[in-house]
Amino acid sequence: MKRAISQLSDQELARLADQARASEKDVQGGLIVGLLALIGLIVVIIIVVASSNPDLLVGSGFQACRRALARRCVRPGGTHTTVKQAV
Repeated sequence: MKRAISQLSDQELARLADQARASEKDVQGGLIVGLLALIGLIVVIIIVVASSNPDLLVGSGFQACRRALARRCVRPGGTHTTVKQAV
């Protein structure tokens, strides 16, 4: 390999170096595109899972608290009642 490279002219070496640099940039670009595609796939999966289960959507913490309060509510005197009775 070293002997073959030593027999190349300066122009041929420059051309090979340019091709190597271009190939390296292509590989880096492919990695970036692949990474972005993976991130997009993860986002799509999260959206599909969240839309199939509304309790996972943003703001569901408020809804969960509301449901818990609907089951049991504490009056100022410390007695327990439902929300409908308290209102």
